[in-house]
Amino acid sequence: MSLTSISMWMPSHVCKAARPRGHGEPNTYRLPTGPALRAILEETFLRQRRVWRRYLRQLARGERAISKGAAPPPSVEADTPDLARRAMPVLTEIIRSGERRLAAAVGTRPIQRVTNEHVIQAAERAAYDFSATTNATTSRQLDEALAALRQEMSTGMQRGEAIARLTKRVEAIFDHASRSRARTIARTEAMRASNQGLVLAGEASGVVYGWRWLLSAGACEVCMDIQRSMPEIPLGGVFGQIGDHPTYSIIRHPPAHPNCTCTVVAVLVPRSYAVGPVPALASVPSPAPAPEPKPDARQVVSSVADVVDLAGDVSQVVGTARQTIGRIQAGESVTVADLFDLGRQVADTVSGARETVGGLATGDTGAPSTVSAVVDAVRTAQTFRVDPRLRQPELPRVPGEPYDERNGRAVRIRTDERTYYANTEGYDTAKRGIEAIIQRVTGRPITLDQALDICGIPRGRIAVVYHDDIDDQIQALTDDDRLTLRCQLKNKRLEIDQFYSKIGNGFGIKTFLGMVESARKAGLERITLTAAGSAEGRATGRAGVGSENGYYTWPLFGFDAPIPDRVLDAARAALGNVSRLSDLMRTEVGRAWWKNNGVMVRCAFDLADESESMRQLQRYQEERLKRLGNG
Repeated sequence: MSLTSISMWMPSHVCKAARPRGHGEPNTYRLPTGPALRAILEETFLRQRRVWRRYLRQLARGERAISKGAAPPPSVEADTPDLARRAMPVLTEIIRSGERRLAAAVGTRPIQRVTNEHVIQAAERAAYDFSATTNATTSRQLDEALAALRQEMSTGMQRGEAIARLTKRVEAIFDHASRSRARTIARTEAMRASNQGLVLAGEASGVVYGWRWLLSAGACEVCMDIQRSMPEIPLGGVFGQIGDHPTYSIIRHPPAHPNCTCTVVAVLVPRSYAVGPVPALASVPSPAPAPEPKPDARQVVSSVADVVDLAGDVSQVVGTARQTIGRIQAGESVTVADLFDLGRQVADTVSGARETVGGLATGDTGAPSTVSAVVDAVRTAQTFRVDPRLRQPELPRVPGEPYDERNGRAVRIRTDERTYYANTEGYDTAKRGIEAIIQRVTGRPITLDQALDICGIPRGRIAVVYHDDIDDQIQALTDDDRLTLRCQLKNKRLEIDQFYSKIGNGFGIKTFLGMVESARKAGLERITLTAAGSAEGRATGRAGVGSENGYYTWPLFGFDAPIPDRVLDAARAALGNVSRLSDLMRTEVGRAWWKNNGVMVRCAFDLADESESMRQLQRYQEERLKRLGNG
């Protein structure tokens, strides 16, 4: 049976029916969402991406053969034991949290505890099952990409063109894995472990007689079908069967599908249960083959260096990027905006681009000096101040979490060995270690507290901080029902990877204003992100199909980029000689046009004093104060 790529245990039509509305189903019962598990998955996908990039470069240079009889490509399934080993401590703690949920549910009744041996065994099984399934899905996708390559070459396509197509497919696979699958898998497996812990505790308790399916708010048709057909089961019973996966088809407790946030509630009085066949909750026809993933141009290559490395010739760099390289080769001046446009809007800092662009352009010392002059012209002033009326509020503290009173956050510093919690043994040592890494990767004397301010983590929230040794950067995140914020610090740049807020009351702009102020004080040069969504996607009203509003909101805050080619002609026909998002944001007519016609765009915020980004942010801050009646 052909299995879907998201988790390999739901048939495609069931996944479609179960797809959550909005940013995941509401976490009605505040179950764990697995941020630490997600970080482990993202690290694994990044490591696998790096290995496959090396393999693709070897193919491009003719050092590896493509035929079926040649040496096999890298095996991602070989990572299963390591992934399981790293996930097991996280799953163990989540399973234990399920036991605590039962203890809270039964109140003062004495219960028997689950033995530590049983918890470890359950965590081992869960860690290996999800690790094997995750890597098998990735492996299948890569095998399909290689099969497509061989098919294309058999029809006469040139080797270079075929490998370029393979590269795009592979990058798209890992882009989807890092940005979407990691979140879905972590959330789903955390929910599974929590409910598994609850069920294990119930079986050992001596006071639980069965389980009742408890729907979450916004539950999908799959879960409502379960609740209708088998609302209650005895201990050891089964709610139903979906598909034929050897591990996940039998539904003993939620989740019933990816992102499911339902749970079970214990039956504490004796019942008589009729014994019957396990209901089949969904038929399992073989789904149609999944369409080939469309590559995201931002992820096909990580810098101009990757373009040249894969193509073997700088002439392969085309368009405006090629023109910029030509100007550098000719010794002409270029702007910071030109550097942003180079390649995929180079993902390194401006100072990093100086070395990369110069080396690629001429191979001598002439071009770097030209770019250096541009870099030196980017100044980080300390004059910008956030109006006190627009400062980020401190959110209510998460109960039961140890807080670092020096910054008001429940900080968790994660290393390869373990996680250190604020105000616990080893935390101060871990903090000094992570601060040393922060200062090394940023080149600035930034403390952990300052880094969390730069990344916008609100006071009162849980902040997870760790070093991504693959890309040599600091990752900081907070993730709960109301706020998901994930940022990366490297050199003199802050990358906002995710920012979803349900807090309201201007929380987004208040947070960003604080991030800008903190980043400037620390000497950073820019903030980068992908402004997701599009006017077309918002018009459809369907969550997850480009319906985010980032494409419009971030330029309002001052993020700038060239107007994408696919809408540039239309913009000029409507508004005249415009070329950048900042041109549109200066007028009400331009803003309205972009809101109704805009698309997803990779953009940057220039932190230099008197930059257009800073001027636009100041205008927005003043306009907001006027709207609030405080101007």
